[in-house]
Amino acid sequence: MKLKSLILGSSVAAISAVGAQAADAIVIAEPEPVEYVRVCDVYGAGFFYIPGTETCLRIGGEARFQVGAANDDDTTSWIGMYRSGDVNALIAGGLAPDAAFFLGSDTPNAHGFEPDTYNTEARGRFYIDARTQTEWGTLRGYVRVDASRGTAAIRTNKAFLELGGFKAGYEDSAWAFTPNAGAANYGSHSDSGLLYGYQQRNLIQYNFSGSNGFFATLSLEDDGINEFAGANAAAANPFTAPVAQVGYLGYSDRNYIPDVVLKAGVNQAWGAAWVTFGYDEDRTNLTTVVGANRLYTIADAIAGNPRINAVQGAGWTYGNQLGDSGWAAQAGVHLNVPSAPGSSFRLIGYYADSANAYNGHGGNWSILASYNHVFNQQFSASLGVQYVNNLYLPGTDIKTSRTELGKIDLWAAELSTVWEPVKNFQVRTETTYAKADGSDGTLSGFVRFSRFF
Repeated sequence: MKLKSLILGSSVAAISAVGAQAADAIVIAEPEPVEYVRVCDVYGAGFFYIPGTETCLRIGGEARFQVGAANDDDTTSWIGMYRSGDVNALIAGGLAPDAAFFLGSDTPNAHGFEPDTYNTEARGRFYIDARTQTEWGTLRGYVRVDASRGTAAIRTNKAFLELGGFKAGYEDSAWAFTPNAGAANYGSHSDSGLLYGYQQRNLIQYNFSGSNGFFATLSLEDDGINEFAGANAAAANPFTAPVAQVGYLGYSDRNYIPDVVLKAGVNQAWGAAWVTFGYDEDRTNLTTVVGANRLYTIADAIAGNPRINAVQGAGWTYGNQLGDSGWAAQAGVHLNVPSAPGSSFRLIGYYADSANAYNGHGGNWSILASYNHVFNQQFSASLGVQYVNNLYLPGTDIKTSRTELGKIDLWAAELSTVWEPVKNFQVRTETTYAKADGSDGTLSGFVRFSRFF
């Protein structure tokens, strides 16, 4: 019995030893750790953490198609011509008797469309927004690029960086928008905004946000490139009608003095109130056009574009004989409607001492009123109206009332609708009527389809 037990015990021990050796030989490798993309909810929907960093990134954009039309037929006679001898007369504060300033039969349309045809545009917009929390506040970098089919343009629409309240780069001028102002931005409720002076600049600014909704901004803005001659012509001054031209207008202010914008106000649950001051340190420092005559319209006066013409040889020469500073100011209030969530009323007053870069309406003073009503989550509509008093001659502080033209006023009215049947799909319409004294009124508008992502 003892022998049997010894044999059985030895067998079990041997089997156990073999099993232990086999178990030691089987090694299952641990999988490498995988870092999945994490959602970043610090800055709202759509952000995610870049793997291996604490930077939140969002990539988005818009696909847009727009069809517009206008009915102004005769704006070619809206031509302001000054012989070389008239420049001195303008400096003296009036027009020489031999000056020619002709008023067309139609006011240029509000959207800068070519009349009597469809104006179509397909646009792709892409942006990248990167943000990181630091001990100095949020560090942000933002780049937005537009590519349009119809205008054959690809351009950097925005490119700026922010650290706390500091901001630098290419962005909307503080005259039109600041990131701390909330509702105290832009013009009317429509996308075009009527005549409020939208423009973009290379800038350096500081934005302060205090308690109780108080905000203030100081913005130093580069005036070395005139946006009126570039992609912002229609947006900054919608009443600048396209005209026949050869050559190129360059607005170049090559010195070390920037334009300055100051803005302050309060933004609370009831709405917002604000004041803005813009200083254009040189409104008429223009360069020479190369080529044949370039024709300019009285729409330039409406737009406030700095275009004073002195004929030399076969082309127009733009001198800085009228070089001078100018300034503009605006004060506005935005009131939310308690009984209609999302609905609001806006009233903005503008004043300018001349036709300068911050004079978006082109006149001595202007008043803009706009109301937007939200009917439901899918549909809203707005109605806006603006009156402009006593247009300036382009690039000067000379009012039309001081010339043989007589006083020229302007007014415009618009109707805009926004329909969002499903999330991230929008159908927007705008229709605007504009009329200047001495010319017939014109009607223009568009329908736009947008898919946001």
